[in-house]
Amino acid sequence: MKNFILKRINNKNDLNESLIFLANKFNWSFLRRQETYKMLISQNQKKIIFGYLLKNRSNQIVGGLLTLLQGQIILNSKKTNVVNIFSWFIEEKFRGLGGLEMCIMLDKDFKNHTITNYTPSNEVINILKAFGFKRIYYQLISVNILNTIFLNHKKFSRNQKRLLIKDTHKYFYPNNCYIDKIKLSNAFIVNDKKILVEGIKTHIIKSFFKIPIVLPVFQIFNISEHNISYEEWIILCRKIILKYLVFSVNTSLFNSDIFNLSNFKNKYKSSFLIQNSFEEISFIPIIGSELSLVTNAKDLLLPILDKFKKIIKNIFLYRRNKLL
Repeated sequence: MKNFILKRINNKNDLNESLIFLANKFNWSFLRRQETYKMLISQNQKKIIFGYLLKNRSNQIVGGLLTLLQGQIILNSKKTNVVNIFSWFIEEKFRGLGGLEMCIMLDKDFKNHTITNYTPSNEVINILKAFGFKRIYYQLISVNILNTIFLNHKKFSRNQKRLLIKDTHKYFYPNNCYIDKIKLSNAFIVNDKKILVEGIKTHIIKSFFKIPIVLPVFQIFNISEHNISYEEWIILCRKIILKYLVFSVNTSLFNSDIFNLSNFKNKYKSSFLIQNSFEEISFIPIIGSELSLVTNAKDLLLPILDKFKKIIKNIFLYRRNKLL
């Protein structure tokens, strides 16, 4: 006999309860929880399934998974919605069968959809692969203030003047997403080209001599100019850094197949999982997913503070036991 109940999150009360549970498990700030709520309510109007929750026999939540309508693909007169799954947590006692039944219900509810998961753990990867998910690799690129501040663009080599972006025909650009309400957009002039950039100012955490430091960054989601060289990209990033006062400009917008990345030092291979309705679509950017949320500095510091508290507590207990 099962020791849990699986439910769809299809009303605001269940959504609030689930977010409180997940915020506690993932150390979210109140602002992060609030932004996640707003984004789910805004984007999931066409299909009111915000995710799934597990409850034990005492009616307490022991697991949750959120689903976010990321946008729509229209290709050769065919349409499919893209759904992003995120913030999946199940208490250890209820994993296994609980996670399996969640996936079965997810697969049934979003049968003709394209489903993405951008930040899967190894455990999640193994589960989702059994449900037909494929792993797609792509490149993250980053240009920081140190890359641009001393760079003289007149000295760029011929190789660096080659086109960086060669093709965009396999891209999916979501519309009517919650990101429209929180994103920043601005036009920059680079070598007489007017380039419109859309993205968000967010935060990342870096470790210097084992000391965690929170840094502001600009995450690009979309650019209007698709004929751009490495030289122009560096100049554009410099202008963005000065405009928004950030440490670096990051993007995961582009598939590595269509990027000339030979000049980039700060490039990182990453991957995401996809259960794809359209084989022609080889890459779906993070825009409209949970990664579109502005990361508050507090969200990054909370887990660190939590670990610090545990260390202090253990030191106190050790000393007390020694005295006894």
